[in-house]
Amino acid sequence: MDDRLLALQMAAWMERHLADSEQLLAPEVAAASGYSENRLRQKFYNVVGETPAGYLRKRRLTEAARELLAGEAIVRVALKYGYSSQDNFTTAFKSWFGLNPGEL
Repeated sequence: MDDRLLALQMAAWMERHLADSEQLLAPEVAAASGYSENRLRQKFYNVVGETPAGYLRKRRLTEAARELLAGEAIVRVALKYGYSSQDNFTTAFKSWFGLNPGEL
C-alpha cells in the first residue's frame, strides 16, 4: 500500500475515534493499520511529519478547544477526549495552546 494512502486511511480512522472516552493506545492504532507499531509510526511520520500519537493528541486538543469555545465545561471536555483528570488536560492544553483552558 502506498504510504500516503495508509496515512490518509489512518488519519480518517483516528478522526472517527477522537471522542472515544478511553485513550487509543499504539497497539490499537497499529492493529487497525495491519502494520507493527514501529512500522506504522515510521510510515505515518514520513508522510505527515509527526507520529500517529502526536497527530491524535493535537486533533483531540483542537476539538476540545472548539467545545470549550462553545461553552462546554472543562472537566467534561477533558474526560470526553481521554484525559484522566482536569489537571492532565490543563497541562496538555497549556503546552499546546500556551494558555489554560479557562482562559480560552
